Amino acid sequence: MDSVLGRVDTIICAYTKDDRNFQLWEIAPEVWLDKARPASAGHKLHGKLTLIGKATAEKFGKRLPDQFL
Repeated sequence: MDSVLGRVDTIICAYTKDDRNFQLWEIAPEVWLDKARPASAGHKLHGKLTLIGKATAEKFGKRLPDQFL
C-alpha cells in the first residue's frame, strides 16, 4: 500500500447513505498514511486494505461537490 501512496497526488473518499448520493472528500496521501486504519482481522482484505472514517475526512480533507449516480 505504501508504494501506491508514493505515486498518487490525492485520494478521493466517497461516503454515502443510500448508494446513489455520494459526499466526496479529497485527502492527501500523507494524511491517509497517518490516519487510516487497517481492515478488521476478519475481513478478506485484512493486511491489504486501509480505511479512513468520514469524521477524519471531514477534519483533514477538502470537501468536493457531491455526486449522484
